[in-house]
Amino acid sequence: MKFLTLNTASSTVEVALYNDGVLTAKRDPSFKKASEVLFVYAESLMQESNLQLSNLDFIAVVVGAGSFTGIRIGLAFARTLSQVLHIPVVGVTYQEVLAYNTQSQNSIIAVSDAANGLAYVCTFVDKHAGVHTPVQVIKHADLAEFLAQQNPACVVCADAVMAKVLNGIPNLMALVVTESDTPDALVAASIAAFKRDGAQSYEKIVPLYVRVSQAEENLACK
Repeated sequence: MKFLTLNTASSTVEVALYNDGVLTAKRDPSFKKASEVLFVYAESLMQESNLQLSNLDFIAVVVGAGSFTGIRIGLAFARTLSQVLHIPVVGVTYQEVLAYNTQSQNSIIAVSDAANGLAYVCTFVDKHAGVHTPVQVIKHADLAEFLAQQNPACVVCADAVMAKVLNGIPNLMALVVTESDTPDALVAASIAAFKRDGAQSYEKIVPLYVRVSQAEENLACK
């Protein structure tokens, strides 16, 4: 199995290549250059592995929930490659990526930044099957109450921003917080999504937008 997987839905840009069990990846902590580095990273990884883009079985891309701009950039890149090279696409959620930062399969809570004092949260019943509650948006101030209502044995997997917020909440000693995501988690989540849903035509891969954009919020306030 050979595939390229992209994550531009978080605060970083990440591109990973899975080549028959061998994982290589490139990561840029500066999201501002997402549109510039995606192709550079992808081309570099393919050259280092002596592969052509046409050798790929599919392209995986994180569809959300996360940065609106990032999601659009990642999807546009994946769809373009798919259309030009006639390679199918696999959509994976950022919450699945976070869930794969732990070895636990059940009772996982994924928490990621939704900007403006908000967080995306969802709980996984079975991460391998992709079974989880719908992603919802809650305020940082409501996180303590939300987590208190969950199974105390839950493992919390959070991105770097939310890890700092969660670490500031008292009485969470029983919860394990994983800071940020890793290339291994991105690849594992992509493989799980492929086994579960298969690869599809680029037209069928749609973004996961859970909340309205800042521009829409500003417009509604006028």
